[in-house]
Amino acid sequence: MDNPVIGIVGSFESNEKRAFQNYTKINDYIPLRIIKNGGIPIGTLFPFGKFDENELNICDGIILQGGPNITSIHLNVINYALKNKIPLLGICMGMQAIGAYEWFSNIYGKNLTSKEISENYKTEYEKFFLEKICFHNNNDPFYNNNILVSKHSVILDKTSVLSNSYKSDLIVVSAHNFALKENISNNFKVTGRSFDNVIEVIESTNKDTWALGVQFHPEILKEDDLIFKIFMDQVKILKRKK
Repeated sequence: MDNPVIGIVGSFESNEKRAFQNYTKINDYIPLRIIKNGGIPIGTLFPFGKFDENELNICDGIILQGGPNITSIHLNVINYALKNKIPLLGICMGMQAIGAYEWFSNIYGKNLTSKEISENYKTEYEKFFLEKICFHNNNDPFYNNNILVSKHSVILDKTSVLSNSYKSDLIVVSAHNFALKENISNNFKVTGRSFDNVIEVIESTNKDTWALGVQFHPEILKEDDLIFKIFMDQVKILKRKK
């Protein structure tokens, strides 16, 4: 198979009392961007929150989409991607999950196992690395008619992998109620902020690992397709080296 396979980690819904309300959701805009840039999207499925790394073995790249809560599944996927040098793109909550992973690994050690993550990560830990925000987030594009009014700028650091492709500040849309706190880790650096100082872009400082997190939603606006192209180009480069 020449086209790279991209695993999309969706958001999870679980209801122990209702048999037909346990499912994984994938935002259609993300596989649309992957297909446009020459990839084959697949949904990663971890029924009832049980992580199985065998699902990720066929993936050449991984995308963590947005969603309501960070779970141990997200941290396990990040752990797998970083250790196996698989390009990783985190969107909105997906970026926050990278922050969660970094916070968690600082406590439990760098050589994490999936068992350690699954048994020890709790959703209530979010208070240690996330903070409530109320700035540009006031107009969220949860409805299509709010997309335009939710646009705001993101100022990129000149060292960002995005700055080589974007010749000016980004204009993006956001849909989030929380943001990463400062000083996430030594393994990731902040390379983009909104006009009101919210962390919008983080990147791996490990030269052997390509990982990018964005707080905004590049899948929504057509002009942000360039982020998916940058991600897919990196995936294709690494795939050819294998």
